[in-house]
Amino acid sequence: MSERRRFWTFLSMVFLATVHAGLILEATTSRALAADARSGRLSPADVVKTLASRNPTLRASLAEAEAARQAVDGERSRYVPQFSLDGGYTTAGNPSLTQSGVVVGRLDSMVLKAGVSNQFVFGTSVQTSVSLSRTVQEYAAPNLAEAVALGPGYGLEARLALAQPLLRGFGRSVGEASLRTARAALTQAEAAEQRTASDLVRQALTAYWELWYAEAAVRIREAARALVERELADAELRLKAGAISALDVLSLRTELASADEALIQAHDTRRTQWVTLLQLMGVEAPARGPSWPATTDQPPTEAAGTEASGTAEIDHAEIERAYEIQGLRAERQRAEVSVVTAQDDVRPALNLEGWVSVQGLGNREVPAAFRQVGRFDAVSAYVGLHGELEFDRTRRRAEEARAMLGVTQVEARLREAEVRIGAQMATLRRQMSSTRRRFALVKATIGLAREMVEGQKARFDQGAGTTLELLVAQQQLREAELRDARTQVDFMSFRLQLRHLEARLLDDVAESR
Repeated sequence: MSERRRFWTFLSMVFLATVHAGLILEATTSRALAADARSGRLSPADVVKTLASRNPTLRASLAEAEAARQAVDGERSRYVPQFSLDGGYTTAGNPSLTQSGVVVGRLDSMVLKAGVSNQFVFGTSVQTSVSLSRTVQEYAAPNLAEAVALGPGYGLEARLALAQPLLRGFGRSVGEASLRTARAALTQAEAAEQRTASDLVRQALTAYWELWYAEAAVRIREAARALVERELADAELRLKAGAISALDVLSLRTELASADEALIQAHDTRRTQWVTLLQLMGVEAPARGPSWPATTDQPPTEAAGTEASGTAEIDHAEIERAYEIQGLRAERQRAEVSVVTAQDDVRPALNLEGWVSVQGLGNREVPAAFRQVGRFDAVSAYVGLHGELEFDRTRRRAEEARAMLGVTQVEARLREAEVRIGAQMATLRRQMSSTRRRFALVKATIGLAREMVEGQKARFDQGAGTTLELLVAQQQLREAELRDARTQVDFMSFRLQLRHLEARLLDDVAESR
């Protein structure tokens, strides 16, 4: 009883240690990400690296692709020679009527058989085998009073058998149907795997730059609040001196309260974007969000480089490269193979079958059996036809029609996807071009807004301007700075979507690492 208790105690300790180690690993990973964000800041490369190792959706997609690869390997082995080995011992007693009554005859036999079989792509099946046997028999006959002992006899047989379909199952296209289906399924699974990985990278990088925008918004809101706070302090001093009215101070206090409210909302938005990014990376979000900037100082437009957005005209080769198109083409291949298989099932079965056998038998000696086989003293052969014809082939013809309709459906989906993806690519390119123009305009707007703020501040200090005019100028500058950050993130989002559709996003990530 004490041994059993120690055993279960040991298992419990192992289980608890495993769970504890998992929790420590999870917490360590989260803290490591937090430390990176606090010190060197997270980069887009850090996001992709963590996503590739921890995202569960990506792991599931990789497993599906690996299963498809294993299926192809299994189908390849269909046409590899197979070795077989059989052995057995039989003992039997058979009662027989004789002149003296009932006599029980006995048979003891040991057989060892080895063979090689192979299935070829044209449907041909070939089997070769060699068998050795040892037989001891007590033979009982009606005219004998007692059973007669025979043997031991040693037998040897070499056999070659062949089967060839002439109608159903004939031809390379039918023989390799399963292999071609597995290969098409592998292509489809690999396209789905890459599409999943690319889409996850797109979502993660988009979330990263949305977090960058949220942090930029926090910086802009903090700077705006600090500015209003300084102006309020200056205005209170001027109020005491009688230079301005209490209404001007009240306007600044109202603006400061609004700035506090906007700043809290900006912090909440940053926290939400931080959690979204961690979720896509496959990392559990900590209880509290970062109180430091977690993203790079580099703006998205600089991270994207100075590449031209290109023309809105889409080359057909770019559409063909898309993951969705690759998957649909593989699906069409599978549907076409199904048509070949269904058409083959409609045909009647007619098989050519044959075999040839050489046997030898030695009484109480083994060499005699080999000598008989070598002289071909006992040769047996068979050749014949085997046919099958169904009286009603309605079901098989319905399967053929359904397979052909499946090809038509996939082709329709393929054409629809080509048109849709081409339109999406053209739209994204136009949006990138428009965003670049917006980016240039908003930079000019920021310059003008800063001049306006400086001018209104000078007029307010001189007593010629009003608080409202100053606040409006500051609001315009703040909105222009937010539009600047928003425009940069929009450009990056459009670019990530386009590179994902073009099936080039993973290549971009690999080159940048």
